[in-house]
Amino acid sequence: MILDEGVFALILLALLAYCVFDVIRTDAASVQNLPKMVWLLLVVFLGPLGCVAWLLLGRPSGATFKLPKPDFRAKAPPAPAAPATQQPTMSDEEFRRRREETLRRYEDERRRTGDR
Repeated sequence: MILDEGVFALILLALLAYCVFDVIRTDAASVQNLPKMVWLLLVVFLGPLGCVAWLLLGRPSGATFKLPKPDFRAKAPPAPAAPATQQPTMSDEEFRRRREETLRRYEDERRRTGDR
């Protein structure tokens, strides 16, 4: 007898879980009779009665509960947009010169402020 009650409770729990996920996954525009949020509240708070009401009155006719197939293929990242104007790249010599100027200014600033 306890086993029968446990199985019945498990079936009701599965029905509740199915209906909650079904309400969540259903497009709000295709839900019948009541807004989607009201259906979700009815299913959660009324339990089996809310589940039966959802299945008979709220669920879109001809709807199926299919999970989307996962796409495990690697997707290439989108190509970066080309800049409007191509900036000329710095030569190695110009890069070194700018870096040395930046380091020199930084060291001068540290000497002036007394940071060491």
